[in-house]
Amino acid sequence: MLVWINHKNMTTNQLTKKQRIGYIDALRGFTMILVVCVHTATFSRVDIFPYSKFFELFRMPLFFFISGFILYKNERIWNLANSINFLSKKFLVQIIPTAIFMSIHLFVFSKSRIDVKLNGYWFTVALFEFFIVYVLFNFLIRKQKVCNVALLICALFLFRFSFSDWCRDNYPFIYNYMVSYSEYFIYFIIGTIAKKHFDKVKLIFNNNPIMMNGVVLMFIGAIFFLKGYCSYLIIELTLSTIGIFSIFYFFMRNGEYMDNSRIGKALQFIGRRTLDVYLLHYFFVNNSMAWVKTFNFNSPTIIFIISIATSLVIIGICLLVSKFLRTNDLLGKILFGAKLPQKASQNS
Repeated sequence: MLVWINHKNMTTNQLTKKQRIGYIDALRGFTMILVVCVHTATFSRVDIFPYSKFFELFRMPLFFFISGFILYKNERIWNLANSINFLSKKFLVQIIPTAIFMSIHLFVFSKSRIDVKLNGYWFTVALFEFFIVYVLFNFLIRKQKVCNVALLICALFLFRFSFSDWCRDNYPFIYNYMVSYSEYFIYFIIGTIAKKHFDKVKLIFNNNPIMMNGVVLMFIGAIFFLKGYCSYLIIELTLSTIGIFSIFYFFMRNGEYMDNSRIGKALQFIGRRTLDVYLLHYFFVNNSMAWVKTFNFNSPTIIFIISIATSLVIIGICLLVSKFLRTNDLLGKILFGAKLPQKASQNS
């Protein structure tokens, strides 16, 4: 009987492991490093321009793209029960831990109020809002193609509306806490669409990489040539989308390396703990690079390299703290939304 139980557990673990895509986890880990890197420099008031400006094009868009990509499942049916169940689980995983860590952060750093960016903890809240909108559309519009078009139109509208001065000036509370981050909803939706048509995406990627890269470069050149005639928002959306798919393509093409190399495995581990790192890193980034100012470095490249190294140290600390907190199953459940281990049945 014990042999059967162990075999059953082993099979379940193997299935769970197979359900994860290695290069997706590695991609999440890579993006998390960029997030911590920029925050390390920003919270230390150290300038890493033009690197920070370059990363802005795809850093957060890529995170939301991955979130949408992971969310989409063709077999999922968005009826009332499934919708409530899904949002309830996401609320426990994202909102409860965020509220706990934000409260601790306010106490530790003696802050009396929550700023417009929720003291840095805006990402999980914005993502939960995106989940609500996505689920609501899928619940109300049962035809998938019609729903996708409606979501895409809604996302484009929110992208434009997020830069609205009228909303910012007349309804600052609504803008700050509901609208300002809606620019990223378009990338979330693109992620779900890419996952739905992933076979076609892979076909395009694998068909002729050299030609595809040439077309991308020509397209970028055309955008810059026409920048005097195009809206800045169109250029930003286009470049961000190209950046997302270029990086995604790189990780997908090097999936075997991500599965077998030390660097790839390290990125995958960070990718599986992105929520932990995100919630914890704000406790360590503040003035973590302040010492750099005393050396008067004039090279943005040197400062950027130092910020990457510092961010890796901070991520390592976060992972150690996370590992310690997760030793208690209940604490791991409350703080990081970790699943409680299921006890094997002892019935013979």
